[in-house]
Amino acid sequence: MTDTEMFSVYARVSAQPNQRDAVIELIKEAVRAGGDSSGLVAYSINAPIDDPDSVWVTQLWVSKDAHDATTRSEPVRAVSLQMVSLLAAPPSSSYGHAVHTNGFDR
Repeated sequence: MTDTEMFSVYARVSAQPNQRDAVIELIKEAVRAGGDSSGLVAYSINAPIDDPDSVWVTQLWVSKDAHDATTRSEPVRAVSLQMVSLLAAPPSSSYGHAVHTNGFDR
């Protein structure tokens, strides 16, 4: 991967029944715990209309190294551990290189 390729993450999180809002709050807290200089360029948290216990998260990072350093940091790990008991299953994720992003052409 060259330093001009952005790294993307797509994750599905399955919450325990009636715990989706709590999971969403912890996802937002984990982003805050990563700090402003984490390399996270953009993210979205999506709540499907037809699946009240799922959350889809999309992240765009400046690099895989920035993603790894941030998500493995102690502040982010501490928040992530709070989420474990709220999940019905481990998150499933896909990783890739952003080919095109509106407003972030490189």
